[in-house]
Amino acid sequence: MEARWRLLSRGRRGGLRFLTSLAGVVALTGTLMVVLATDSARPSADEIDEVPLTEARLDMLTSAAAACPSLRPARLAGQVMAATGFEPTTEGGIGGLTAQEWEQWKPSPGAVPSDERASLLGLARLTCDLIGRLRADGLPDDPWRLAMAAFGSVIEDVRSVGGVPAHAAEFVASVEAYTATYDRLLGATPSRTPPLLAIPATPDPALTGAVPTRPGGTTATPTRVAPTTSRTAHPQGRATTASPSKTPPVEARRPASRTTSVIYHPGFASAQGLRLRGTARVSDTRLDLTQGKGDAGSAWADLPIDVDRSFTAAFRAELAGPVDGFAFVIQKEAAAPLGGTAGGLGYGAVYAFDDPNLRIRPSVAIEFDAYNNRAEGWDPPGDQHIAVTRDGDVKNHLVWAESQFDMFSNPMAIWIEYNASAHRLSVFVVRDGQPQPGTPLFTHGVDLRAVLGSDVGYVGFTAGSGQWGARQSILTWGLASS
Repeated sequence: MEARWRLLSRGRRGGLRFLTSLAGVVALTGTLMVVLATDSARPSADEIDEVPLTEARLDMLTSAAAACPSLRPARLAGQVMAATGFEPTTEGGIGGLTAQEWEQWKPSPGAVPSDERASLLGLARLTCDLIGRLRADGLPDDPWRLAMAAFGSVIEDVRSVGGVPAHAAEFVASVEAYTATYDRLLGATPSRTPPLLAIPATPDPALTGAVPTRPGGTTATPTRVAPTTSRTAHPQGRATTASPSKTPPVEARRPASRTTSVIYHPGFASAQGLRLRGTARVSDTRLDLTQGKGDAGSAWADLPIDVDRSFTAAFRAELAGPVDGFAFVIQKEAAAPLGGTAGGLGYGAVYAFDDPNLRIRPSVAIEFDAYNNRAEGWDPPGDQHIAVTRDGDVKNHLVWAESQFDMFSNPMAIWIEYNASAHRLSVFVVRDGQPQPGTPLFTHGVDLRAVLGSDVGYVGFTAGSGQWGARQSILTWGLASS
């Protein structure tokens, strides 16, 4: 494996030779300029000196990028290479975060920037937030490319010009070039950020971002420390400071309600950002929903999402052995509800002795049912299935498909896409480590706003166990709204 990832180079970082000429072409005249992506703005592969990437570092990059649908290891590596050349800064480590960015985006309270894994996780969290906020603005460019411009300058400048500002063009081109190199060497197919859905919803400039907002629409924490400075790519990949921009920052347009467009858990170092009920707990970087027999647990993001917007949720799950199953649920209540044990899967009530109030409603659930209750009269054929249900009614499967592999002791990767304009839910499920399939396991027509009776909904996981008591865990979780 090591030979696949090792870049055969001169051992030290080389420069991007095209950047010198590009810097001479782009001029600042007191007004921000927008630079569009063109083939002529990017160097060919042979113009970029290859850079080292160890297998251990690749593992860190893969883990950091895993929970954000728009990131991949090559993109994160290209961003790091352009910003710091993988040489740590005092404030933010190899990710090149500022001191304030580090405090906001570090993965845990005790994390230090000198820890490469922590620095990469912090960078991925910041980048995913920028992508979500800029995608919501509906600007006519690739959200990832715009996020690189915001990282290289400030998000207000990107919004002001409606694209990549001229003073950030050099940094963006550097990131793109390094990303293309890593894609080529790691065997990936270079591409622009894919749309969240095949039929994207019309973007709304007023969509809230991932950063909570205060009443009145002001941002709780600014993205940058000094909005008049910008990053530029050093000829050998290190960050330097560019000339101040003369354009005043533009206030982001946000509604007063507290919602989020990005959820990011590349692992679970703590329960921060979550509301846990029942047997749910964070342990060993996992979110464990059940641990033994007769358990029921639920875990909810503490901020709701706007269900009038499309979203993609990506997560990895593991059932350690025979157990009833779990569900991904979108529901209305902020009070972190919890359903029944066993076949109730933590969101419903199935037995005569169950309290009917255990049914979480109104709600839409995508259940991963690992125990067949067909003998009791409510499960479809097959040993295990994935299905959509409503209002905590685990007996009524609106659409279902038999699992393509044994869920027990086989970690799985899952993508759930919701198209708000088409009112369509798509579910993709594979064994962990495999890419997202081109075709969903199934699709289902549902209007989340109509079901919930609200324009916001809380998302999270539930699980139940009965006579079987294996651990059910969520390993990573990311969500991005468009």
